[in-house]
Amino acid sequence: MTRFVSIQLPFWATDRLGWPADRRAALLTKDGSALLLAAVTPAAAREGLRPSQRLADALAAFPDLPVETFEAEATHQ
Repeated sequence: MTRFVSIQLPFWATDRLGWPADRRAALLTKDGSALLLAAVTPAAAREGLRPSQRLADALAAFPDLPVETFEAEATHQ
């Protein structure tokens, strides 16, 4: 009998970087010519930022938002 386990880790992309949960920060990805938030920390999510949000909108709300480039290959290890 095959068994499967499904685990949801909504903040894995930012947790693996060692960022504190109370730090507002985001990871970026590019979709065509648009820069989008790929992942956000729990603090950023509490303040209304979300994955797939445009970077320009996020920076309009939080001009000092720290961002880094999202590396999907590193997240899947």
